[in-house]
Amino acid sequence: MNDLIEVVICDDDARMCQDLEKRVKEQLSKSRVRCFPSGDQLLASEVEADLVFLDIEMPGMDGMAVAESFRQSQALVIFVTAHKERVFDAFDVGAFHYLLKPLDPERFARVFSRALAEIRKRKRREPLQIKERGEYRTVYPDELYYAESNGRKLLLYTSQGVFECYGRMRELEARLGEDFYRCHRGYLVHFKYVAGYDAANIQLKNGGNVYLARQKYGEFVKLYMAYLRRQMGDFS
Repeated sequence: MNDLIEVVICDDDARMCQDLEKRVKEQLSKSRVRCFPSGDQLLASEVEADLVFLDIEMPGMDGMAVAESFRQSQALVIFVTAHKERVFDAFDVGAFHYLLKPLDPERFARVFSRALAEIRKRKRREPLQIKERGEYRTVYPDELYYAESNGRKLLLYTSQGVFECYGRMRELEARLGEDFYRCHRGYLVHFKYVAGYDAANIQLKNGGNVYLARQKYGEFVKLYMAYLRRQMGDFS
């Protein structure tokens, strides 16, 4: 596992960028920090990141639009804003957390520590190696929206496309762990991408729709709420 954590700071306030960079370096020596004064410059750089500190209100592309561009990546987004009323919009773009300006040292340390723990957990998570039409592919669990059983084969619906491989759903379920749920005999869904649900269906953020067995509805709701609590922590 690569121990170096790639950190990006995007804020049009140069002093805030310097302050955040200093705090990151104080708490994490094995990090590379890069700063950008606008969302347009950040996206144009095509930089890869593990963690993005992102101002919400900036000239040009605002932070919400920038965060949308990172949704399909492995990066965690932490909004840094002086406008508390905007932080609830963070739910819509999948942000990990938020910080209010001026920064509170204890809150920064707590949020940053949680982000590092999540990044390291993701880096340790073993990717799936699948064979499709004679070629081996790597599928990362965070990229997987849901899996569908199709006879002796599995269809994996991911942010990179749909892949088909031989396998058994119960074995895939055991490998992927608690962030996934066997909502139906033929479907395994990633809680991360749930957009809505009713007693018979689960709607996903990528536009997909999977069946929810009626007898599993109560268990699904309970485990999905537990997943949200794990993700949100003290997001308040």
